[in-house]
Amino acid sequence: MADSLTEAPVADVLFRAGDKAVYSNSAGQADLSIFGREDSVRVTHISYRSIIIIPSDIRSGSRILLTPSAIKKDEVIVTGENYPVTADILNVDPVKSASLPALSDIIKNNTGLYIKDYGGVSGIKLLSFRGMGSENTLVLFNEFRVNDLKTGTFDLSGLGSDAVDKIVIQSDNLTDISAGGVLKLYSGNLTAKNNLYLSAGTDINGLQKWGGGVNYHKGSVSGGASIERAVTSNEFSYNFEGRDHKRQNAFLNKTFFSGNVNWLGESTTVKLYSHYNSLYTGVPGFVVTNNAASNGSTNKNISWLTTLRADHNITGSLRLETGVSYHNQSLNYYDPVREYFKPKSSESSHLDDLTGILRLNQRLSSLELTAGYEINHAAIDGLKNFITSSGNTDRLSRTSNKISLGAAFTPPAGIPAIINPVLSGLFTKEFISEQFNDNLYSEPSSYLLRFNTGFSFDSGLFVSASYFDTYRNPTFNERYYSIIFDPGLLRREKFRGIEISANYRRELILFNEISVTWYDIESSDKIIWVPTGVALQIPRNLVKVVTSGAEISARGNLSHFSWGANYSYTPARNRSASNPGDMTYDKQMIYTPLHRFNLSLSADISPLTFNLWLNYSSESWFTGDNDPFNKLDSWYTIDASVVMAINSGGLNHILSVSVYNMLNRNYMIVQSYPMPLFTAAFTYKLLLEY
Repeated sequence: MADSLTEAPVADVLFRAGDKAVYSNSAGQADLSIFGREDSVRVTHISYRSIIIIPSDIRSGSRILLTPSAIKKDEVIVTGENYPVTADILNVDPVKSASLPALSDIIKNNTGLYIKDYGGVSGIKLLSFRGMGSENTLVLFNEFRVNDLKTGTFDLSGLGSDAVDKIVIQSDNLTDISAGGVLKLYSGNLTAKNNLYLSAGTDINGLQKWGGGVNYHKGSVSGGASIERAVTSNEFSYNFEGRDHKRQNAFLNKTFFSGNVNWLGESTTVKLYSHYNSLYTGVPGFVVTNNAASNGSTNKNISWLTTLRADHNITGSLRLETGVSYHNQSLNYYDPVREYFKPKSSESSHLDDLTGILRLNQRLSSLELTAGYEINHAAIDGLKNFITSSGNTDRLSRTSNKISLGAAFTPPAGIPAIINPVLSGLFTKEFISEQFNDNLYSEPSSYLLRFNTGFSFDSGLFVSASYFDTYRNPTFNERYYSIIFDPGLLRREKFRGIEISANYRRELILFNEISVTWYDIESSDKIIWVPTGVALQIPRNLVKVVTSGAEISARGNLSHFSWGANYSYTPARNRSASNPGDMTYDKQMIYTPLHRFNLSLSADISPLTFNLWLNYSSESWFTGDNDPFNKLDSWYTIDASVVMAINSGGLNHILSVSVYNMLNRNYMIVQSYPMPLFTAAFTYKLLLEY
């Protein structure tokens, strides 16, 4: 049994005919010999659509693909990436996502990830996981890294609202172990549909969006294309120090285009995807006591991303995976009053990022072995005013060679067991060299290590434990911020951690899944920015941070109603003192709330769907000493929507009315970047399926 989108094995699939039943094991395998050859066997799983199979039609060793439930968020056990790991999987449905058109909103309201939102539709949207900085969260698009080389982050607002079909959130990944979690985004007509659609939307702050697309599938070939335009003055209302204001120079002008072609053969799969994004935004400036205005500066970011994957089953047990991705970014900053760039009114920077992967996967009965090689070369120029406080950094490049070895053991299919163990390990070695103008820096080779063990019980309980030892290399922004200081002095951040989780999944009356995770992560040589007498701030390896927290999630459904909840307890504290009077010792890290909670409720009463989302965050600080005068107050918001989907003459009309921050709460997630007050939005989508 395998997921039709990711082709990952699916555990705990129930096969039932009369009083005879069997579950698939953690490798997605099941013994159907208990059924008669002509029995009608119903195949069900909480996260997938049910199907009926006839055993006589199924050959031994055949793979059955399950289609994910299109509208619900699932938390499933993914095993097939060489080690067991709990993953949140969100399948983006055109009806349900109509009320949450932004990718950041879908993630914020349905997962435990924290979104650092810089306010309004044009504000940057960054991820944070377990108190880590956004540069520690690995973002993969169609399995390729897309984190910005300059800052190490990924801005979710840069993607089109229809660009993503599937979202997967994991605490680690097959070849990249990240202390800040892994966010996987998939796109490219993954569900092999045939449809045409047009969409339009607006909100009370002046946002206008429109777009359209086509998806095609016939035989072994599928593909699609989409385009989206969005413009707004983004002069949303906010309150600062008791006075109402309009956000200035926060406009947005966005064009997003994507296309894909896929070919699925008997033993070979080829997937080509490409998108273009033009994002033109104003720079609104900080909102502080003596400055609520802007100097009129603007950013224009143009990027191309192309990914190509070709996977081939050499034999029934040997699989070859290959791929290449190319990411090009052009950043243009316009400064009309020459406040930032004194000599001239504009600067530009260009990034080229090329990645190639090669992996072999061999299954030997209950043992699965993986060997992989990845090479990445990235070069960026025009940085002298973008990331340096002085000097003239003209060109930087980084080359990475990475070798990985993995192994996993799963119980053989057909062996009855109350407890099914899964054991795995992953070792990765990386070699990095950097070119800074005419200077060559070679990083010492480093390793990533992870061990996992999991136990699957017939009762529906899955318990897992893992240990990891990993690191994060300094970004270009950190290493080359100022040429006054030797770039080679900045060391990579190091992380060690353990994680224990329990996931119970059974279809009960009020809930059908609950998951509890405890983790302990120790970060050493943490890079922070400190003031100096020579430059405003410089990055230094000064801090040891310990985060020992817990996460709880639950979800369920009853008839037409469904709900989901996520709670995070994140004590991330500085455990090192730079001097005897260091006021930051044992204090919570900046922009890290101790408590976060979200709740989603949905009622699907055809043709209407009602949604309600509650988000709560405790207080946080924007200085390391947790000074009460430098505190962001706790906040909560309530969002709601009504979606109406009507089929008429073969056409699906999808109308949505949404309200965000319906109680008009005044709050900030990032200091000096106020969030919008009450906002109402309206969207319409015309969908033709053929």
